[in-house]
Amino acid sequence: MDGFLGIDIGTTNSKALLLTEEGRILELWTQETPYKIIGGRQYMDIRRIEEFTDQWIDTAGKLCRLKSVSYSSIGESVIPVKDGKAMAFPLAWYEDVPMLVQDTKAYTGFEYTGVHDSNTFSFYKIMWMEKNILSEPPDYWLPVCSYFIYRKTGNACWDTSQAGRSYMYDIHKKAWIREVTERYGIQVPERIGLIGEGCGEKDGITYSLGGHDHYVGLFAVYQLSGGKELFYDSMGSSSVLAAVMDDSSRRLRGKATYDPKGGCLVTGFKKDEYVVNRSMDYYGRILHCIKSWRSNEKTGSFYDRRNREIGSPKKNRLCLFACSKGYGRYSEHAMGINLMEIKDDTELNDLIFSAYLYLSLGSGNMYKELSRFSTVSPKNMPYFAGGGITQNRLFMKLKATVLDREITVLNTTELSALGAAVSGVCACGRNEILKETGEKLLYGDTILPEPEYSEIADYMRKRYESG
Repeated sequence: MDGFLGIDIGTTNSKALLLTEEGRILELWTQETPYKIIGGRQYMDIRRIEEFTDQWIDTAGKLCRLKSVSYSSIGESVIPVKDGKAMAFPLAWYEDVPMLVQDTKAYTGFEYTGVHDSNTFSFYKIMWMEKNILSEPPDYWLPVCSYFIYRKTGNACWDTSQAGRSYMYDIHKKAWIREVTERYGIQVPERIGLIGEGCGEKDGITYSLGGHDHYVGLFAVYQLSGGKELFYDSMGSSSVLAAVMDDSSRRLRGKATYDPKGGCLVTGFKKDEYVVNRSMDYYGRILHCIKSWRSNEKTGSFYDRRNREIGSPKKNRLCLFACSKGYGRYSEHAMGINLMEIKDDTELNDLIFSAYLYLSLGSGNMYKELSRFSTVSPKNMPYFAGGGITQNRLFMKLKATVLDREITVLNTTELSALGAAVSGVCACGRNEILKETGEKLLYGDTILPEPEYSEIADYMRKRYESG
């Protein structure tokens, strides 16, 4: 039996998923991602990660004929390597560092990089580490997922999704911005490949390019659903809506998709393809806070019980939510719930339903915004949703109603590790495995709009828009 191992090195936990040629998950291993605190900053303990990822590879090789290994990892974190070894631990992705260089704007604006400037990007980490950590220049700087391929094969390369978090990469030319890398002497390998490309072999195992964990998860949805344009809604503490779109007509270049609130544009998975993103902060966090305010129950059981009691809410008892950094102009300058909107007779169930509507309408705004860039009817693009909130049936019905379309709930939660395994399947040219894997692991429930909620959703939309 052939096996394909996907390893996801995440912020909190790292996981390994062993996928078989029959399209089923044979094993799933989990390990807390270790860190070290040095000089008050958090670094990933790369030595310990090497130990348990090597153990996973050895164990997988005893369970099957291991054909491929691929890695996904958090973005922005980078490792300096010399003579085949790591010279230093990588800073955690969320560690922001002083912007020691700030005169690159002519080359690194949104029209080139597709992102808004941030002092967590790899470029600023590299400049800071070279000044404060390293005593000599490295042979290369590599993202975490690429480092693990390098230590196995000796081949140094980046993938487009990690390069897109570096602030040194032109997403349209698919090349390094030499005005930055050469001017500041940053050693990066010439090759920038796509997720799913082979990057060398060792002991008969193909090591393939994974990439940024969120985009490797999207890659799994993309490949297992047939490699077509789609929407993918990842709902956790925040919600990120991504649309994979063809751009053979070159309509997405320059600042066409610019969003001052922070949306980004990323190189897609094949030629003339992009991923356009929008996000909404405090998504699942809102529901978690409401539950914590009134109950010690698990989030799922609390909302299951409340949903059975909600029935048909009355318009005049609903209130407007407003969270900072929420999606929509009403919430841009607000903090928390709008207390002026809470009536004396507002009950907990009314508050819950108000929160459902706020989140659904925020998703509706993101969907409407991304739909502007599509060359096909948005309803002809599949809409996949993942995350714990998808188990809340009432909320998902409201969301489908606001979007006025069906939503497919993903049938797996380990999407980044699965995406890494799928990367290996693609690198080995075993595309026949994709369809069967998709049927087993991708498609869950289909959520349809609920006509009885249309009127109340329209009513609340108008209240937000007039706010």
